[in-house]
Amino acid sequence: RPPVLPPTMPADNMSGVGAQSTLSDWWTSVPIVTRHLLAACLAVTLGGALKLVPPSVFVLSWTDVFRRFQIWRPFFSFFFLGPLSINLIFDFYYLYKFSAVLETSDFYNNTADYIFFLLFTSLAAIPFTFLLPVFFLGPCLVYAVLQLWARRHKTERMTLWFFQIPAPYFPAALVALTFVINKGYINFPAIFGILSGHLYFFLDSVYPRLPGKAGRRVISTPKVLADAVEYLGAATRPAPTGRQAGGAGASQGGGAAPAVVAGGRPGVSEGNMFRRHQWGTGNTLGS
Repeated sequence: RPPVLPPTMPADNMSGVGAQSTLSDWWTSVPIVTRHLLAACLAVTLGGALKLVPPSVFVLSWTDVFRRFQIWRPFFSFFFLGPLSINLIFDFYYLYKFSAVLETSDFYNNTADYIFFLLFTSLAAIPFTFLLPVFFLGPCLVYAVLQLWARRHKTERMTLWFFQIPAPYFPAALVALTFVINKGYINFPAIFGILSGHLYFFLDSVYPRLPGKAGRRVISTPKVLADAVEYLGAATRPAPTGRQAGGAGASQGGGAAPAVVAGGRPGVSEGNMFRRHQWGTGNTLGS
C-alpha cells in the first residue's frame, strides 16, 4: 500500500495521552487497553517481519483453521499489520492516536465497554473474510477504531495533505487515496474495519434512539466481561453524560465527547491493570 500522511490531530483531544521526555514515561502514560493492544501488534508484526516467527503463521487461512485445527490464526491475524514499510508506521500511528482518544474520552473509565467494542468489531469482520480472501486483519482493527472515532467526533475536521476533510468521511478518504495512488489497489481489510466499526456505532448509538425503540439496546457489554475487568482491578465508574455502563452509547450529537465528572468507584490504574487504584478528584476531560 502507498504511504498515507497522518492527519493533523486536534490538540484538545490529545491532552493526557502522553508526551513524556523518556520512552518509559511515554509508554506508561498510554491508556491501558491501547497500551496492551499496541504491545500485541508490535510483538506479532515485528516478530513476523523480522522472521523471528514465520510470517505464514499469522496468515488467515480458513483451510488451515478447519482442516489442521490451527485455531490461533484468526486471533493473531488481527495483530499483524503487515510487512515492514512506511504504511506500517502510519497504521501504528492511527491505532495509537485514535484508540487513545476513544479510551480517554468516549470510553473514559469504562474499560470493559472498550474491550467489548474491540471484540465486537473483530468478530463482526470475520464473516467478510469468507467472501473475499484476506491474509491479515490488523488494518481491519485499525480502521474499526478510526471509524468509531470519526462517527463519535463528527464535528472535527482532519487535514489530509492539503485537504480539510470532515471526520465522518476521513476513513473512506484514506481508502480512496490508497486506491488512487496505488493504481486500483482495494484495501479490503480497511473496508471490513469501517463496516464493522460503523455497525457497532449504529447498534450502540443510533438504534436505541430510533422512534419506537425507547432506548432499547441491541448490544451491551456482557456481565462476565465487566465482572472480569472489575476483578482485575479496572472497575467501571459512572459513565459520561449520554453513555451507560455496559454499553458505550455516544452523546446525542455524536460530536466531541462530553465532559466527565471524576469520582465514584475505583477505576483502572494506568500503570497496572491487575492492581486496584483509587482515583483522585480528577479534572474535567480536556481541561
